[in-house]
Amino acid sequence: MKKIIILIFLVLLVSTAASAEVQVSDNLTYGFGGYVGNYTDVIAGLPLDFNLQGSFLVSSSSGVRSLAFTAGGGKDFFYQMMSLNALYTGNRSGTYLFDGLDAAFSVRPFMILTTFADIQLEIGYAYTNHTLTTIPKSTSSQSLRLGMGLGILQTINFAVSYSYYRYPDIPENLLAQISQYAYWSPALAGVVSVVSGFPAESVDAGYSQLFFEALNSYVNYSFLRYVTNDVMSSLTAGADYYVLENLSLGGSYSVSFSQGSASQYISVSTAINF
Repeated sequence: MKKIIILIFLVLLVSTAASAEVQVSDNLTYGFGGYVGNYTDVIAGLPLDFNLQGSFLVSSSSGVRSLAFTAGGGKDFFYQMMSLNALYTGNRSGTYLFDGLDAAFSVRPFMILTTFADIQLEIGYAYTNHTLTTIPKSTSSQSLRLGMGLGILQTINFAVSYSYYRYPDIPENLLAQISQYAYWSPALAGVVSVVSGFPAESVDAGYSQLFFEALNSYVNYSFLRYVTNDVMSSLTAGADYYVLENLSLGGSYSVSFSQGSASQYISVSTAINF
């Protein structure tokens, strides 16, 4: 039922194209270890500075098929100086699934200087309900996210965020048992890493630069520490080329490190505005 709701939501986003600016992007990722993932994202800008967002990720690795999706929206205030966004997030992966709500508030305190330096600060809160079909009891987590972005001369951008996770109603022995189901989905090109399972804290950092108003290159780094103190990290480098003013093609290379081993991924993407 929830899959149908998400699909209907994406269709509604596309149907707003006649009265709003819509961006549709699609990313296809292949991993040398047998990973295949397709990520589709739709963002629609509506009148009065409202927006709608929806995404759908289908992936397969080692014979396990995963589905992840989001649906939500937000609003900008005071000529985009402030914004408030809320997203429903979901995941269905074998015996593990979760449903959550993510809310974020961001502010750009120096709007008058955006031509030279654009600073954005963000605080986010997420509540997630985790379920393992092998364990009858659902468990919840809460996370707090702090982020900051800096844009220079509208061509160079830096961004960093830190997230901290709490599991207030899970006994330590049960947490150790269920945390083995936690997994890492590699960062997709231009997309924040999809983190699921039972992390303790995570860090995301990125750098991008626009050349000749046609080529946008970027580097993203992600670090994740689980409640078991296992760590995983991911490094992505890529670029998007604007073939037309409203059409871009992209590609990236990613490598994820976990427990002394490395997994490599190649992504191709396209995005269109209309």
